[in-house]
Order: sequence, then C-alpha cells, then structure tokens
Amino acid sequence: YREAGSRLAERVVLLDNIPAARNHDGGRLRFGPDGLLYITTGDAADTGLAQDLGSTAGKILRINRDGTTPRGNPFGSPIYSYGHRNPQGLDWHPVTGDLWASEHGSIGNDEVNAIDSGANYGWPQIEGSQTMAGMRTPLMSFSPAIAPSGASFYRAVRFPLFANNLFIGTLRGTHLLRQVVDSSPERRILSQ
Repeated sequence: YREAGSRLAERVVLLDNIPAARNHDGGRLRFGPDGLLYITTGDAADTGLAQDLGSTAGKILRINRDGTTPRGNPFGSPIYSYGHRNPQGLDWHPVTGDLWASEHGSIGNDEVNAIDSGANYGWPQIEGSQTMAGMRTPLMSFSPAIAPSGASFYRAVRFPLFANNLFIGTLRGTHLLRQVVDSSPERRILSQ
C-alpha cells in the first residue's frame, strides 16, 4: 500500500505464493541499508523446502521496492540465502553493515547467524553446532530453546556500554538477550 492522506491506497502485491503453514512462517520484513526489502520465510513445516532453490520457503529473500529481483541476488531470484528453518529477527551491524539473523531451531538449537549472500545455513541437514561442507554453522546456538524473535543492534548513545550490541527478544522465558558482538571481519560473539 501507499500512504495517501493518512490512508492506505494503491494496493500492490510485491511477492506472492510464499509457502505457509501453521508453523515456521518467518515473517520479518526490514528494509536494509541498501534500500532493498528483506523478508524471512520459514520452511512452512516442510523441511525439504529449505534446501530447494525453486521454493521461497526456508529462505531470506531480498527484493526491490517494486517487487522485482535485484541484479545482485545470487540465484537470479528473490532468494538471498537458504537452508533456514524459521528465521525471525534481522538487523545490520552498525559498523560493518553485515546482516545478522536470529532463527528457531528444532528441539533447541536456536541460532544467531551472520548472513551472506548465496550462503546455505544447513537446515535440515545440520543445525546448532553441527558442520557439513558447503553449509554455515551459526555464530551462536541455544539449547534448550529460547525461541528467538526480533533482533536489533543498539545504535543510540545513552548507554555507551551497549554500543553495537545485538539484542534479541525471546518467546521462551520471555527475556531480552544481549550479545556483545565483535565488529572485526571475523564476526564473533564475544559474550552474552
């Protein structure tokens, strides 16, 4: 929709037919520093879709404001990264500009990942601290589950000790998780 006179008008569908289910639907929308729209989608309770580059389920998508695919997308489609179970939080590191995401795991193994264009984050082949060639292991994983939801880096100045820390709201235990993040190219979580 476009806002016109404090009302919504000019409805346009930007992207359609994203698989959905009762669970694992992702659903976070954020405009990135590049002006593009990023969309998280869960595997729609069909684990095979996360590895299927013909499906938009289990992915982080990136589109232009008009719904078209940006030239720099790695697969010539809206898919930016894949192999996700149910990504929820998205934000960009204030210093490095790297995209970070929080994601629900299966029976624990909730994850925090630094997201790279074209990378495979492994679901359902790997999760948590597991490894496999060609797949990314998260920077942090949590078992038992914390059910991570929204994620945001602290950019304000009122609390200098929080500068560039990643805060993640959790659905299990209903707490706010603070992660001190290294701003070097290694992209490490220093403490929580």
